[in-house]
Amino acid sequence: MGQLKQKMSFDGSRGWIGNLRILGEKASALDFVNTIMVNRFEHHFPIASGNLYEQLMEVCSWLHLEPTRPVSYRNYLQNSDR
Repeated sequence: MGQLKQKMSFDGSRGWIGNLRILGEKASALDFVNTIMVNRFEHHFPIASGNLYEQLMEVCSWLHLEPTRPVSYRNYLQNSDR
């Protein structure tokens, strides 16, 4: 038997996300992508592991920020009110 070759792997950030939620509501990957696209987020944004809902709501309150509401995926163009 010959030696097995190692498959080349992407060198950068990656991972799997399960139990996705937006503002505490269950969301699919399509809902997540639709939410960031409809709200015109920049193409770089942080994603954190774990449930940080309460901490982020506290920070939003301190900074007088309105959290981004989830926008459910639809099979047609949606525009934000911004």
